[in-house]
Amino acid sequence: MEDADQPGAPSIWHWGYQTADGTPIEPLPAAAHVGTFPRRSEAEDWIGQAYEVLLSEGVDQVVLFEGEVMVYAMSLHAEDPAG
Repeated sequence: MEDADQPGAPSIWHWGYQTADGTPIEPLPAAAHVGTFPRRSEAEDWIGQAYEVLLSEGVDQVVLFEGEVMVYAMSLHAEDPAG
């Protein structure tokens, strides 16, 4: 088994769930994926399918982590086309 701190070790991806001001949501909504994903693409595919349900459960934004490192935050709300 590879050590996660070694180059070439597999990455572990997971989502954080937040309100609009960045406060973590607790308890987690029912639709939240509480496990990890072996690949970034799998995590992003899942959020693409689940975002509407998460939004309806009070999640305003999500944060993608690779291990403990934040990769990016993303609003679940539609962008305002006016700007």
